[in-house]
Amino acid sequence: MSCILTIFKAHCLDGGDYSQCKQPVLFDATCSGMQHLSALTTNIELAVLVNLTGGELKDFYSHCAEMVSKVIAEFPDHDVREKLLKIKIDRSLVKLPVMTIPYNIGLESLSEKITDKFQKSFVEENGAKKLRFFLVPAELTIDGKELIITGKDAGKLGSIVYHTVKGLMPPIQPLKDYFAGY
Repeated sequence: MSCILTIFKAHCLDGGDYSQCKQPVLFDATCSGMQHLSALTTNIELAVLVNLTGGELKDFYSHCAEMVSKVIAEFPDHDVREKLLKIKIDRSLVKLPVMTIPYNIGLESLSEKITDKFQKSFVEENGAKKLRFFLVPAELTIDGKELIITGKDAGKLGSIVYHTVKGLMPPIQPLKDYFAGY
């Protein structure tokens, strides 16, 4: 979309002087799935966050991490909130889960992507392995100390990431309805 707008500007405003098209290609500073959604739905707020409008470069993944941190800080369950606040919610933790949301990842799969960075402890019950807890490594915590969380805590973190990012996305149903009509 950004390239199209640059070419349009050169064609209409610069008298067809395409030598003025100097469109940078940005690596790892945008989220292409969100770029597509913002362009298709003409959602300007999201377009700004994913660098389709020019101006100061934004990092959508860092923005998502900040928003997730705010939601966790206001989470009503005190015990869960205190545990999750100890986890370093940053770009590296949310990037992979966030970039898969526009491609219809489910909540369970998204939670698994987040907990892939955690160590899992299992216990054997009736011949089957059952998850006992997750160990969050020290480098992924705010205070630099390992943290033990339950599967429920990890699921809550996944749910918060999922719903927070989904809340940043434009409504998809009108777009689906539009394409279904063709």
